[in-house]
Amino acid sequence: MVVKKNRRIKKSTKRNLFILFNSIIVISTIIITIIDIIHGTNGGQNNLVVQGWDYFMPFTVKINILMAVASAIALVKLFRHKKNTRKKLYSQRFTDFYFVSTVSLNLVAATVLLFLAPVQFINGENGLSMFSGDMLFFHLINPILAVCSLTYLFDGVKIGKVAKIFCYVPTIIYSTIYGIHVVVLQDWTDFYNFTFDGNYFWTMVLIVACGLAIYAISSFFAKTYNKRILAH
Repeated sequence: MVVKKNRRIKKSTKRNLFILFNSIIVISTIIITIIDIIHGTNGGQNNLVVQGWDYFMPFTVKINILMAVASAIALVKLFRHKKNTRKKLYSQRFTDFYFVSTVSLNLVAATVLLFLAPVQFINGENGLSMFSGDMLFFHLINPILAVCSLTYLFDGVKIGKVAKIFCYVPTIIYSTIYGIHVVVLQDWTDFYNFTFDGNYFWTMVLIVACGLAIYAISSFFAKTYNKRILAH
């Protein structure tokens, strides 16, 4: 009897944390997006201020919104799920969607931590500004909450190889759009400095590094998550 009671408490705590973490992701994204569209925010290199519709240009914003959508759907499904039904809480498709969103968001965090912030320090700027104000949530808190929600709290099905491949899709789409606007049309400022001031050799190096990062992040999260699903 004691064992069963402890299991119920543990499951209840897991559910509450999942609700809390995903609620923070959804609420913070909505509030920050509304405020920043109106007042603007610093994004990328050289503290470039973006506001209005230009606010949606950075990859960071798009992916946080994608994660917020995944979190919102997860919460709705959780609240609507009937405990007595045999139907699985989350389908394979949604589990894959949540996984891709989490990996993409943590690619943002890795890019900021390993590339954008160090470049600012090298240029004599304050690299910690990448984690201040609204970007504290978009670059740090939300990625951490997404990882905890997925690898420790998410109640879905086993993640397959197809989902790991789809993790490349958001980056490929955005990098293509970014390249067209920055290099071809030249109507966007290279606010991430991904072209290294026209030195495209390092851009290619960055593309390869980004691909390896996606592979490493997706493999690690999938392995950790799948172990917990099998153990459960």
